[in-house]
Amino acid sequence: MKKILSLVLAIMLCIFGAVSATGCKNKNGESGNKSSGSGDGDKPKFTVLTNCPFAPFEYTEKGKIYGIDMEIAAGFANEYGYKLVIKNIDFDAIESQVSAGYGDIGMAGMSITPKRLASFDFSTEYYSASQVVVVKASDTSFDSCTTKEEVDAVLKTKNKIGAQSGTTGFSYITGTLKLGQSSQKGYEDGVSAVTDMKNGNIDAVIIDKAPATALVANVSGLKMINVDLTEEAYAFLIKKGNTDLVAKMNAYLAKIKENGEFDKIVSKYNGGEGEKIGYDFTDENV
Repeated sequence: MKKILSLVLAIMLCIFGAVSATGCKNKNGESGNKSSGSGDGDKPKFTVLTNCPFAPFEYTEKGKIYGIDMEIAAGFANEYGYKLVIKNIDFDAIESQVSAGYGDIGMAGMSITPKRLASFDFSTEYYSASQVVVVKASDTSFDSCTTKEEVDAVLKTKNKIGAQSGTTGFSYITGTLKLGQSSQKGYEDGVSAVTDMKNGNIDAVIIDKAPATALVANVSGLKMINVDLTEEAYAFLIKKGNTDLVAKMNAYLAKIKENGEFDKIVSKYNGGEGEKIGYDFTDENV
């Protein structure tokens, strides 16, 4: 059984090109991706804080970082003449490090929430998102559910639910479902949560729909409950009062949405055609 579970974990981590807490990182991924350095010289730095694995928005393979957020970051840096610096850190640390000035921006599939809005500025929204439930394929307890309320009712009958710590998925467990400590478990990333579920330690995982879709498509033995628990929007998190960066990012997002580049980036990371570009990064999430 241990060998089987180890194989499942290896497959999952390699699918996402993950750099995870287990230390298995940058093993392999798709072939044919173009790699790009972050540039040298005297350009001012644009420091991006992110968290892997969170495909299709950010993931690693062969020592490079890829994803929707990363290509937007690179395009923005090129547009304004910055040197791109990408740091992969704990998701929970992104807000504090942006606030302290260790990074200019959080680009990690981050949802706009009232709590975050109280302490940070955000770019304009760039992606609609939601939370969904992922369970083992053999779990039939959600099969008749068609509404959020019905899914919630089933979730409350489970022994333990997991999600990535610091995310809206975890907030859903503690806030909406109001599950006690014994019925909840936080993880460093969604892949770890799903792996623990496959090992039989939790019953379900609440996770963003885009990575959930990728997981279910690439890892056997999983299924996604196709009922949205939330309605959310992703945006880029910026230090409160940094109006210059907010204005520049908003202008850049408007430009690439108008000229079609944004749709091309999103499409190629969701099964469409196009060459994915990898960038240099430093890994502080080990």
